[in-house]
Amino acid sequence: MPARCNDCSTRFVIDTLGLAHLRFAKCPKCERMDLNKWTGDTFQPRGKTKWKIALGAKRFRCEYCRLNFSSFRTRKEVFSFRRWKKLEEARLAASASIQPEAPPDNPSADLPND
Repeated sequence: MPARCNDCSTRFVIDTLGLAHLRFAKCPKCERMDLNKWTGDTFQPRGKTKWKIALGAKRFRCEYCRLNFSSFRTRKEVFSFRRWKKLEEARLAASASIQPEAPPDNPSADLPND
């Protein structure tokens, strides 16, 4: 289904129902799917996460929002800081190109003389 970016007004096609992504794990907070794994050495899970790990769920970490969670689904993408850096540079470049131009120094110079 066609969609439009709220930031730059670029049109693109997106699967609005997200059926192709149902089999992959995603962050419950920000819904990103490029995840790292965590070992449990520095963070001890509690509650539901602890039970899911005991039943065989995989441990994932979202580096964007720094959330540790578990899921029975597989990981779609492996997070890499190199990719993150490229995304941040692209986002900054896009925001710099959207900024409005400065007004002319002398606005009356554009008016015709009568």
